[in-house]
Amino acid sequence: MTTSAVLLHEVARCRAGDKGDDSILVLSPRQRERLDLLAAVLDPAAVAAHFGGMSADDVEILVLASL
Repeated sequence: MTTSAVLLHEVARCRAGDKGDDSILVLSPRQRERLDLLAAVLDPAAVAAHFGGMSADDVEILVLASL
């Protein structure tokens, strides 16, 4: 199986908000079939690395499959 790089905005939409000291990001796949792909590649370490200076321990990911 081969893989190729895809930009996140090509496969998902994002909404952002905050609650006190916490930031909330909601990613929604543009196509329902991409949910598994997003869940596989967006782990706490990847999110923390993207924002820099964060620990993966500070990232919580919840997958809501039926929206």
